[in-house]
Formats: sequence, structure tokens, C-alpha cells
Amino acid sequence: MYLRIRGDLFSRRLVREIEDITNCGDVCFRAVEHNREKRMVTIPILRCNIAKAFGGFFHGYHRKVKIPALIVVREVVTCEIENKLENIDTTTVSMLFGLHVDIMHKRISIASAEEARQGGHAYVIELKVSEIDIEISDQDETGSST
Repeated sequence: MYLRIRGDLFSRRLVREIEDITNCGDVCFRAVEHNREKRMVTIPILRCNIAKAFGGFFHGYHRKVKIPALIVVREVVTCEIENKLENIDTTTVSMLFGLHVDIMHKRISIASAEEARQGGHAYVIELKVSEIDIEISDQDETGSST
């Protein structure tokens, strides 16, 4: 699967599709990279396989089947990562509702389903962008796009 959206005007339906593609996935948070010079953030994930229903709308997730994928967000103005994970052996966190895109405020965020002891999400990525430019691509075993 490969998807790239870029621009300023999108329907809520398209944003919802991005959330559906990434919902219930895991963020490989130790491999998240922020390249300030290129104004880019790369976020490796394990997304769930999605079953399609009639009419082409997404329906149902095969949570046992995880597909390695890479989210690339370009035109990043600010990148804030909050990590309250206490288990140093943890390498992934489950996404709560997937990649959230706020078109109006040009914000992109991921929050973990796991909560920290002191309350709130255990892991959060908050990005402010100058324009929406998101790429999601499935990866093979070597890390190359498929």
C-alpha cells in the first residue's frame, strides 16, 4: 500500500481514511526520526491489515496481522515528542485511533493507547506543519517500500 497526500484542502472523509489505515497499529517509537534540516519526521509503524466491505469502505481490522509501514510527514515546523514510558525494554506502543490529522490547525499527532502512571498518554507525537504532506508506505523485510 502506498498513499501520499499533499495540500491544504481535504475532506473529512480522506482524513478519516488515514486514521483508519493506521488505527490499532503500533508505533516503533525508538526508530522515530526528526530531520530538522529537511523538515521531515519519519515514523515506523506496524499497521493492521484492513478488510474491505462492500462499496470500498474500510471495515474491520485483522489485528493479528501487522504490516511494517513507514509514515513520512514533510513540511514540519515543530516536532514535540513526549515519552513517559517506564519500561525500557518496550519498543512499540499501540496507537489510539491512528494518525490524527487536524487540517484546520495544520497539526498531526499520534497518541499511545497505553497510559503513564502519572496519567495521560505514555507516548505522544505532536507535529505542526506548514502544509499537509503525509506519505504512508508499506515496507518489506529490508525496509524498502513495496
